Amino acid sequence: DGDFIIQGIDGSSFISAVTFDISEAGRATFNEDVIASGLYVGSRNASYDFYNNGTSYFNGSVYIDDALTVVAAAGAGTHTHAIFTGTAGRGLALKSGQTGGQHNGKAIIDAQDTEAGGASMDFQIGGNTKVAIDNSGRLMIGTTTEGRAGEGADMFTIGDTSNNSGMTMRSGTSGYGSIYFSDATSGTGEYAGYLQYSHANERLHIATGSSIRLNVDSDGLKFNNDTAAANALDDYEEGSWTV
Repeated sequence: DGDFIIQGIDGSSFISAVTFDISEAGRATFNEDVIASGLYVGSRNASYDFYNNGTSYFNGSVYIDDALTVVAAAGAGTHTHAIFTGTAGRGLALKSGQTGGQHNGKAIIDAQDTEAGGASMDFQIGGNTKVAIDNSGRLMIGTTTEGRAGEGADMFTIGDTSNNSGMTMRSGTSGYGSIYFSDATSGTGEYAGYLQYSHANERLHIATGSSIRLNVDSDGLKFNNDTAAANALDDYEEGSWTV
């Protein structure tokens, strides 16, 4: 049908490198992979389909400039697998939600693994894991070993066994730094107990039963949300006493 074929000789064999199919508007078929130091395809505003053995497995737009941009198209109510690497059930997927979809308006990084033990995600620098999330959702920073599991203290672990370890919470000069203990999603149960530092008053609050039980500031200790300096416990004496 008048195809245009580019051939070469490899030893004694003719090799078809590229075939331009005239009956298909000049569609080009390469015999092997295409390797190029630079590649430009069509218009930046155009969309392209990518095929694997005749089956479309990606539909959308790919932009490659200083970075890689992938804009994928999918039906309503489904995930868009913008970028996926791996095999079925195992790999890493970058997704975005669709209108009416399960994760509408969200960007998702999904580590997938159907093998025993499930998926996990490591963030590494220089080949060393700095942050790890295991298949139970436990977050570990500076370590890959979770903390004590008996009371659920393994959900978030910070570790550096070669040196000191800690955490800093930085707030505004008139703000609060707080750690809340909750057993509910609304009402006073959201702050059943808490540790809170007031930078405006330079005061540490300790609360139970959703109420402040102890204040610690430059005056000393004050109980049951008392803030009067005259009532502060700022010293102690040793000895015996009777009632």
